[in-house]
Amino acid sequence: MYGKNTANHYSSATVSQASRVLLAKYLTVSPNIMRDEVRAAIKHLKCNKAMGCDEIPIEVFKAMGESGVDVLFTICNKIWETGIWPDDWSQSIFIPLHKKGSTKKSIGEIFEKI
Repeated sequence: MYGKNTANHYSSATVSQASRVLLAKYLTVSPNIMRDEVRAAIKHLKCNKAMGCDEIPIEVFKAMGESGVDVLFTICNKIWETGIWPDDWSQSIFIPLHKKGSTKKSIGEIFEKI
């Protein structure tokens, strides 16, 4: 379920040693996430949006009230403390939607544009 260690995720050659030291220091001394932050984040989520891989609509989190805040608060702080990010949270589903004109194009029309 969990995969990427946040501190190790930033250990590529593009990040300097000094930056890695600062990041590690920040991750160890920064305060935990607050319930009010989670509550505000849930409040500002837009409804009627597509679901992610978990197939849980945003409306569920909003309808759960304080129970939902407590669950997400616990999950977010566990991630913050361990630095381990769930693999599923780094995935997205992208489906292009055709907006105008005919969706039926011949192979010739497609290759003309290339």
